[in-house]
Amino acid sequence: MGGSHTGNGESFGKPLDSDAEQVRALTSSIEAGLPAGLGGPEATSLDLAKPFTIQTDDPVSLGRASRCLTEAIYYEAGAENDLGQRAVAQVVLNRLRNSEFPNSVCGVVYQGSSLATGCQFTFTCDGSLAHLPSKAGWARARDVAHQALAGHVVSEVGLATHYHANYVRPYWSGTLNRIGQIGSHVFYVWRGQAGKPAAFEMTYDATEVEPIRRTSVRDFENDITASTGDDAEPFSPSSLTLSRSTSGADAGPAESGSAPGNRKVQLRPLSMAANAGNHPTEE
Repeated sequence: MGGSHTGNGESFGKPLDSDAEQVRALTSSIEAGLPAGLGGPEATSLDLAKPFTIQTDDPVSLGRASRCLTEAIYYEAGAENDLGQRAVAQVVLNRLRNSEFPNSVCGVVYQGSSLATGCQFTFTCDGSLAHLPSKAGWARARDVAHQALAGHVVSEVGLATHYHANYVRPYWSGTLNRIGQIGSHVFYVWRGQAGKPAAFEMTYDATEVEPIRRTSVRDFENDITASTGDDAEPFSPSSLTLSRSTSGADAGPAESGSAPGNRKVQLRPLSMAANAGNHPTEE
């Protein structure tokens, strides 16, 4: 699966000014349905993901998880508004909890990136990392990543594990249930029990392994720090005050074991023409 990476985070589309505008745009276009030919039957309800709070005190692993998720958000959804970026982050965390995928943040984001084909997120294998991010775009993506790692839940995508750009049709799109479109991305959840909460109970591996990045940048760590000024205090989930989901169905932060895993949201087809990008992606 790829996302819509921009290279500099600001090249494509015009992000909406706020989540409120996103909701108004979704509401105004909801009767239009999804564009034809995007594949997959529509889901009629969604099981919400549990809030994910990263469980490790190791500053190295915290830093790696933060960096990998920020990279995914920035390079896959740099042109999206906040909801679009949060939706991509939710997909990463949904995969982390599913046995079909690695159970660490960096493992999910960089799955398959060392192979000639098979990278799950396009930016990890197509040279995007050679383009250093903008300072403002990186800071925005990092904030979204930290919110996700501290328990923010995006109810609009439920337990989605796949997405693609709105003008392509990957081979797998017809085998999954389509949730809807946010920005330029169409989101999907597995059919049957594979898409139910019981399939998303994998334990997080708190030992984040530094991924091997395929990039021509000689020293990615130093160069990205120089480019973005990303030398702030180490990420600490407990220091964050979570924002709420635009739908009002955000499960919010929760103590371990107390989060509801079977809350549902009834769906109507989503269509979001605003902020649609024009850059290809596929899994």
